[in-house]
Amino acid sequence: MSLRRSVFGVLLCGCVTAAPPQAQDQAPAPVVDPQVAERAALERALDEAHGAWQRSEQQRDDALWAHWLTGAPLPTGKADGGLRGDLGALLRRAQALDAGVPERRQALALAQADRARAVAVDDVEAELTFSVTALTFAWNGKELTLKDLPRQLASEPSALKRRALWTASQPAAEHTRLVLARRRALEREAADGGVSWGAWLGARGLNPAELVGLAEGLLAATDPLLPPALARLSAHELKLPADKLSRADWPRLLKPPQAFDDAFPAGEIARRLRVLCNGLVPCESSRLTVDLTDVAPKHPLPLLLPARERGAPVRLSVKPHGGTLDLAMLTTELGAAWGLTAGARQAGAGAGLFATLGHTAGWLEGP
Repeated sequence: MSLRRSVFGVLLCGCVTAAPPQAQDQAPAPVVDPQVAERAALERALDEAHGAWQRSEQQRDDALWAHWLTGAPLPTGKADGGLRGDLGALLRRAQALDAGVPERRQALALAQADRARAVAVDDVEAELTFSVTALTFAWNGKELTLKDLPRQLASEPSALKRRALWTASQPAAEHTRLVLARRRALEREAADGGVSWGAWLGARGLNPAELVGLAEGLLAATDPLLPPALARLSAHELKLPADKLSRADWPRLLKPPQAFDDAFPAGEIARRLRVLCNGLVPCESSRLTVDLTDVAPKHPLPLLLPARERGAPVRLSVKPHGGTLDLAMLTTELGAAWGLTAGARQAGAGAGLFATLGHTAGWLEGP
């Protein structure tokens, strides 16, 4: 009996003492690189920030669309735009660790720069709108605004009266120039140390050097043509030599012939835009919405909004007023909208393509 007890005790002790080697055979816990963990956290934070910004942009576009069509009030530029308060620090750290999608980092940096500019100039924008649309000057017993000035100058046949009208408008114009100078100063201050103009263009598929080349090429091609064309036009339209032209004369000089304007009243422009639109992408479709209604509260200027979400349409609001210049402007806007349905970088190509219609006799004379 004592022998069996001794053997059992030895076996029991062996079982107990055999447990520690099993614990020593377990795999060690993995070592996590702190930068890898931080990079993953930054990527999640950037994705969340980008999504919040996109939702905010969609809400802003919806509010702007409603304002344009119905006159509904707009939120001020001092809202945060869906951007988190520490976005700058987040972007700098993500850049240092190369975390997240570079295009999203750039989009958020541009959004932050745009928001800073909007906040900086919000009050000045209101003053500028007042200066152009509500600040008046007296002329021939009437109160006019700077918004009325081009039309008044274009319709005035007398060169002396045009110059007197221009002189009368200058106090209001000087106030507007001062407001514009303040806005430019605030924009430069807001942009100091932020996103460069080259980066802003690059994010939109534009190359600054190519744009400069295009501008210089256009000037080189047209410089020899301008003096003789200007001399003929000035002699025919104003009975003035070209070297006697003043700034007050330009609206009258460039005014299209009345017969041309009469051929394109507002209703005819709307009809042509609808036919043109439906020949490419239906005006009311999943890709494009074009509002051509002519109602009292609708904003008189065109508005083009891109598609912020997958499957959402590009939106264009136009309110034709009549005349060849209005036709040219609105067909160009429709071209930009059509281009946007194929992607943001195609807007300029579409606008350029449609702009040629205003100089195409077959289209202008067609049904």
